[in-house]
Amino acid sequence: MGRLVKIVLGVFGAIIAVGIAIYCSRDYRSKRQLVHRDSVSILAIALDDLFIDNIYSIFSDKLIPHKRSDSTSSALMKNIWNAGLAIPAHMFFFNLPEDPTTYYSLQSVKDHARWDKFLARHAMQQHTGEGRGFAKINQFISVFTVEEHVLIQVSPQDSINRKWRAADLTQEKNWLPIRQLHPQQKLPELDHISFWKVNEELSLHAHLSRTKATIFGKWPLHEKLPVGKNRVRVFTETDAPVAFWSRYPLMVLPSLRHSLANLLNLNVENLQSHKLPYLDLLVHKSTVQQQDTIISYDYDEDFQSVETTHIQSIEVPHIASFWQIDDTLARSLPQNMFYKLYKYPQAGGTLLSTLDHAVKRPAFEEIPNGNVLMLQLDFNTWPTSWSFNHLNTLKRWQVQVNVKAKTADSNSLQIEGEVCYAPLTF
Repeated sequence: MGRLVKIVLGVFGAIIAVGIAIYCSRDYRSKRQLVHRDSVSILAIALDDLFIDNIYSIFSDKLIPHKRSDSTSSALMKNIWNAGLAIPAHMFFFNLPEDPTTYYSLQSVKDHARWDKFLARHAMQQHTGEGRGFAKINQFISVFTVEEHVLIQVSPQDSINRKWRAADLTQEKNWLPIRQLHPQQKLPELDHISFWKVNEELSLHAHLSRTKATIFGKWPLHEKLPVGKNRVRVFTETDAPVAFWSRYPLMVLPSLRHSLANLLNLNVENLQSHKLPYLDLLVHKSTVQQQDTIISYDYDEDFQSVETTHIQSIEVPHIASFWQIDDTLARSLPQNMFYKLYKYPQAGGTLLSTLDHAVKRPAFEEIPNGNVLMLQLDFNTWPTSWSFNHLNTLKRWQVQVNVKAKTADSNSLQIEGEVCYAPLTF
């Protein structure tokens, strides 16, 4: 009996040793993955770690039926695993300066026959010739095959309009291992999903489980935080669809400054002196009534155009947003942005609201030093009028977001939070 136990333990130990060796080997090879030398930021997905850390959920899904499933995307994912690509332990995506919203990944082809079969089955469009080939998989994903490699392109816009970029991206002289992308910057400790900026301290990570993703990261400070009491508006509604406040001077962010300049119809230079040291937004579960004027045209018995005006009541979300700005900028705030917005001057700023009467004076409270930002989203109570595109998917998944940021040191913020959702099916 004792000898049998030793044999079983020996076999079990050998299996574990082989598994560890395979894991370490795949991890080492994946970190030699090629990226473009002009990469601006990197998005990494740890496929092996996701599998190992969620192995119980994966096998339980085979036994327990779930209501939520997407048969089309699920079938595509299963076919990708058998598409003839050398799937790495970590899959790295990179973007480029001229288009930060489009990401690419360079992967090796280990079986051309299976890869060609995959393209023949799933590609919407194909253009091939002399060892190269462009294929559009769906609206957002395209691939470009170059000899022994495949360039995968993921874009929020129609990907076929961007295939010209492959001419530069697929030149091997522009490729280098990710470890050599910036020799002075070590690869960060990778979690299930990791994102970081090349040559910067910005990094974000997510650890995924069946019903929750834990978020943590570091955000470099480009501006000193305002000195004084840490006061934020009191939010008494615990399940509001949107609750947000920020004590970070948001105007120092170029993208936000340009967006706000377009919204307010101002020159960007006019906003340089307005740092917006505090901003908040609360979308209530409740709705309010607003009057909307509809103008229609008809013809009388003499075929003369007749204008008819109708006033109807519409139901809109109850929104309130406090801006810590001066009177000059307050006068530039829009009065219509999807809904009518009413301005209410307050001490130290202006309150915008979709409510046109009986607005309570906002109450503020002091919070511990170092707290800089808070964001909460609850798609269980999301306004029904905001149901479109991907928001419907988030509602179906019952997504809830809770993220906070606080000072880590004088030069950076520490980000932490979680995203909860209905049980994932693997």
